[in-house]
Amino acid sequence: MYRHQPLFRIAWCRRPLVHANRRFLSSQKTAPTDTPHAFQSLPPDWEDEAPPLSDFTELPHKDFGKNQLMQTNEDFKRALRGILRKFPPVTYAFAYGSGVFPQSAATASRTTQSPHPNPPDAILKWQKGGGKMIDFILTPRFSQHFHSLNLREHRDHYSFLGSLGSGVVSHVQEKYGAGAYFNPYVVVNGTMIKYAVVNYETLLRDLTDWDTLYFAGRLHKPVKILHEEPNIRVANQRNLLSAVRCALLLLPEKFTEKELYSTITGLSYQGDPRMQYGSENPKKIDNIVTHQLKNFRYLYHDLIMSLPNIRYADESVILKPGWMENSELDQKMSQDMDPERRASMVRRLPKKFREKVYFQYRGKFGISGREYQQMLEARKDESSGGILKKQVAGDFDRRIAAEKDIPQMVTKAINQTVKWPSTVQTLKGPFTAGFSKSWRYLQEKREKARMNHYSAATQSVFLSFIQVQPSLIPFYVQYDTVDFLTHPLKRLLWVDAICINQENLMERASQVCMMDEIFERAFNVMVFLGELDSRNSILFEELAAGDEVISRVGHCDRPPPSRVVIQQLEELFQNPWFKRVWVLQEVCAKSSVTFMCGSARFSYLSLLNLYMGHRGTVVTKEFWPLTTQWIRQPPEEFSTPQFSLWNRLGESRNYLATDPRDRVFALKSLIGLDQSRMDRLIDYTRSVEECFTDVATFLLPVLGLRLLTAARHPHRRHMPSWIPDWSQTLPLQLLSFLVEFPKSNEPVSRTSAAKKQRHKIQAFLTEDNEPSLELHVTGCRYAQIVKSSQVFQFNSGEDAIRQMKKLYYSLDNLRGFVGTESKICDDPTMYLPLDEAILHTMNSMSDIELDMHLRRGSLTGIHVYFFSNVEIMRDLFTSLQNCKIALMCDDDLVIVPEAVQPGDMICVLSGAISPCALRASPDGTWKLISGDCYIFTDHFRAYGEESFFMCDKFVACNEYMAEEFILR
Repeated sequence: MYRHQPLFRIAWCRRPLVHANRRFLSSQKTAPTDTPHAFQSLPPDWEDEAPPLSDFTELPHKDFGKNQLMQTNEDFKRALRGILRKFPPVTYAFAYGSGVFPQSAATASRTTQSPHPNPPDAILKWQKGGGKMIDFILTPRFSQHFHSLNLREHRDHYSFLGSLGSGVVSHVQEKYGAGAYFNPYVVVNGTMIKYAVVNYETLLRDLTDWDTLYFAGRLHKPVKILHEEPNIRVANQRNLLSAVRCALLLLPEKFTEKELYSTITGLSYQGDPRMQYGSENPKKIDNIVTHQLKNFRYLYHDLIMSLPNIRYADESVILKPGWMENSELDQKMSQDMDPERRASMVRRLPKKFREKVYFQYRGKFGISGREYQQMLEARKDESSGGILKKQVAGDFDRRIAAEKDIPQMVTKAINQTVKWPSTVQTLKGPFTAGFSKSWRYLQEKREKARMNHYSAATQSVFLSFIQVQPSLIPFYVQYDTVDFLTHPLKRLLWVDAICINQENLMERASQVCMMDEIFERAFNVMVFLGELDSRNSILFEELAAGDEVISRVGHCDRPPPSRVVIQQLEELFQNPWFKRVWVLQEVCAKSSVTFMCGSARFSYLSLLNLYMGHRGTVVTKEFWPLTTQWIRQPPEEFSTPQFSLWNRLGESRNYLATDPRDRVFALKSLIGLDQSRMDRLIDYTRSVEECFTDVATFLLPVLGLRLLTAARHPHRRHMPSWIPDWSQTLPLQLLSFLVEFPKSNEPVSRTSAAKKQRHKIQAFLTEDNEPSLELHVTGCRYAQIVKSSQVFQFNSGEDAIRQMKKLYYSLDNLRGFVGTESKICDDPTMYLPLDEAILHTMNSMSDIELDMHLRRGSLTGIHVYFFSNVEIMRDLFTSLQNCKIALMCDDDLVIVPEAVQPGDMICVLSGAISPCALRASPDGTWKLISGDCYIFTDHFRAYGEESFFMCDKFVACNEYMAEEFILR
């Protein structure tokens, strides 16, 4: 099967070159192929034969190893090379780390505490504020000569060892640790950098044999190469292939793309003391892969395609243009577990590393020392003349590949390779960099790890309270507070106002992303509601009594509370604490919640039990703050995945937040849908308008036009009119919260399709067996029982119909009673033009007329999408050029302003069709198989920032027939 390859693919380059005596020389002839691209040939044994190269023309192919060259901004690349020119000449150099490629959304855009004194604009733009030190690896041919020249120009870069001369410096570099000499916290061209010097032969040997994995592991990840050398390019290509093979030995038969890259990234961190002793972010590997997925694909995709034992589960995805840019895509992959293929991978592991794997199995198999040495001699990579031999799996490799514990044995070999060199390299840091710089570097590493790992353990207590204006002098949060909390014997208290440095935007966003983990680990959440109010003493006594019963029997079956208790409970819910948006996660994410009000103390369970005991007797609207809709539910229900961000935003619009962005960010821990995407949305360096637009863009592909039900004419500049302003405090108005689509998708006959399907929305007074009132919405495609005790309140008696009318008035965005059986409006012009009167509104009816139709249940075809004002609609439609507007009515299709012609575009306002009520035709279009007249589209496509949806196909159905309109 043809696989589309955006770059040069090794998989198709198996033919030997024409000139046998120069098999490693690049050929200019193209190999014949039936693909759209022509590819040069590679020698089939290019991995086995590696003669020294003098220049890039001797590479196996002119594009060989181009996958190693990561793309960055040209200005940023010039800035990095400008820094490199300040040092003596080197053979090979690259920049790496989070200062070059971001490893988290928060750090990528940090604007505070930049380490750079006066960096070039290119670095500021690339780092979006310049908040990261940039790391370099410099590789000279001769280290002592480099240090000699560098000491003359930059003596201040070195510690006291520099005074002993370049000979001592190079000796310490090459004889101890991994063979690197680090100089951290150096300012070059106004930019804070850290650079390491490694000898050319040391780097080449590590890439080829994996002596230490110290440098080979860094090159397993995307880096920015600034100066190249052909032999290192070939060695690094072999290094990358070895990383893929090693990762496959660690992975099961089926895995995902991100799991593969995470395994590769984690190779060099196995055994690293910085990971074991808390000096590195425990989520570093995941952050690197998540935020550099595009670069990982660019680096490894060619190599993956060259291996015969690994494949993508859905190869059609990689044929689509631009798939590498899709960071949301996590391709499923699989490998061939055939022992022969796995034995070949074992044989082709780097030499030194392979010997460590062999040694693990020597002990397991009980092989004697002499026999083991003879086997190693027979399995040497070089012949007696020093020429590399073709690496073919032998019996010992096959025996290893058949073992079930090969992942564990390979992991042990990795630990043996990494641990000692990394440990010694870390220990010599105070001597090479200086004690002050080493201590500073260690503290910064610990701080980063602390901010990415919640510092309070399971015995911590989260304190929630309402802040008041203090009379004390303001103070800044110090890191000592965090150190106190992270000590294993003093993890006692977590107070967000103290433990989070609000001025540090990086720390603030990082802590918000971890709020779900914070509450999950908290032993208890203490809620302080202020001083004791003597007027509520009866309520507190009732709550305390409930706690006593719950502690004995686990539950409390109390009688209905008195009117006095109900009134005091209403007053309690008016406390400002219940209006904070952060309250939702504090209460719902943790079942163990204790309230304190003065000396009174009661549990969340007692408060919940009391509320649930009298909910059917409440008649005053003031008692229905949205908090009660959350607090009445068991908290574990709010961690289930079916709750989406859309419902959360709609349900929490009456809550308050000091920062408008927190209206969205505070809901993160309560959303079970796409948590990783929510983490990327949390960014305090972006404006309110940018954050709200990001949220709307995130919801748009799923919700479609339903998003407009929450839109209002924005009061914020630089925000499109269809973007909801989530900071507005509005009444509950999202119809999607009250109703759901029918679940049946069984085919319906033509006869039954011609019959009108009447659905009801029933409004019950209480959950008891009292008489109920029914509100018939015969044209609506929803079917759900809405209990008024949970959403709306109706009074019984003669005023019931009037209360039903208030139900609709309480939905602020409800604007559309379209075509009806009772012909409320016979004038067809009421449906057009849209920019004058969108739809016939309920406000135009008299109370008597509306009551009559409500009583008869004759209002049909409630429009699904309701708009708050004419301006939003006008902005929407004027942004669609050459667009004929199609509008749904009860039985008829209304086209505004004229008939649809082929080539026209349709804006669909209805969307009332559930996908379950549709069936795909053999030709790929959709047919309406049940229900009344609706319009829907086959697919949508976005059209610009200010426009909304366009479609090129729709189907209309009336009572007796279905017609399909395909707009060419």
